[in-house]
Amino acid sequence: SRLEELRREIEDWHKKGYIDKALYKSYLSGFTFSKSGNTFKPESVITIAIPEPQYRLYFNINNKRFPVIIPPTYVNSYKIVQEVSALLNRFLSGTGYMAEPAILPEKLLAVRSGLSKYGKNNISYIEGLGSFYQLESFFSNVPCSDENWYEERELEKCSDCRICLKNCPTGAISASRFLLRAEKCLTFFNEGDEEF
Repeated sequence: SRLEELRREIEDWHKKGYIDKALYKSYLSGFTFSKSGNTFKPESVITIAIPEPQYRLYFNINNKRFPVIIPPTYVNSYKIVQEVSALLNRFLSGTGYMAEPAILPEKLLAVRSGLSKYGKNNISYIEGLGSFYQLESFFSNVPCSDENWYEERELEKCSDCRICLKNCPTGAISASRFLLRAEKCLTFFNEGDEEF
């Protein structure tokens, strides 16, 4: 029922025009909010945060060295999904329980479940990890009796801070709304192959 709630929330943002059409098509239309197949009937979603450092890449141009920071999830992300899935299923082995990778809005799911909180910049943060982690979610038949579900929450230290808002070079972070204008974010442009 909570996954359906997330689906409706994203659809509602899309219908209200909070999400750019091209961004929605590229990033948000491919989620799988339910599991099909006969392996097991899902009773829960397991979301795991894997610590991931940022990476620094250097370009040498005209005998000058330029550092570029690469976000944590850009390196080895597919390998990490496979490793975490194998580890999780090894842990569940012999219990009758299983887990299969799920394609879900993981940042929103992590915030709603209490695993992380949003910053004003719409990056989510986990205590002890900051933003240096990769989220992976799995459908599972492990029963879940406790249900923690929260509204989107902002870090307390962000409530009175305006540093991100003032320094965002494209105006993607807005004081008028909580949701980032991702279609203006440099990350959106960097991940595409069109000129900007």
